[in-house]
Amino acid sequence: MQDPGVPISVVRLAQAGDRTAFRTVVEAWSGAVFGLTYRFCFDRTEAEDLSQEIFLRLYNKLALFDPTQPFAPWMYRLAANVCLNWKKRRNLKPASLDRMGPDDEGYDVADPRDPAAEAQRQDEAREALQRAMSGLPDEARAAIALRYERGMDVAEVAKAMEVPVGTVKTWLFRARERLRAMLAPEWEVER
Repeated sequence: MQDPGVPISVVRLAQAGDRTAFRTVVEAWSGAVFGLTYRFCFDRTEAEDLSQEIFLRLYNKLALFDPTQPFAPWMYRLAANVCLNWKKRRNLKPASLDRMGPDDEGYDVADPRDPAAEAQRQDEAREALQRAMSGLPDEARAAIALRYERGMDVAEVAKAMEVPVGTVKTWLFRARERLRAMLAPEWEVER
């Protein structure tokens, strides 16, 4: 997935107080920011609130951006920091896979030619992934969202999160292993 293409000249105008330029930046980044916030909290209303908070923070902090540097890593760092701070303020506990009910323990094998059954399987898989992602540490969840949802390479994720590349690699490896362990029992289908 590509980063929103906002010319640095527009960012500079926004830094200088041009409201139209700032609106252009917000419009260009709204989808990417919402996607990141949604992957962080899995709640549309919370994601919308977080997105607004990110753009408010952008408005207040844009003067700190160095226009000689790429904008995307700076913007992702700002967004990730807002998400992590939100999580700390709310002191939310991740959803536990232990609280899954008996109906959530597996999937029925359905006719693969049935579009409704396939859509249901995809919805169930998406929900299982969201439950598993919510059980990851905040930093790992943010790294996963930046790496796989936004398509950033590991070095870009490290820059956006202000940590060493090795730390990001460790977070991603451990998160993938944990997701694999949590999801394998749910996705096993007897053949």
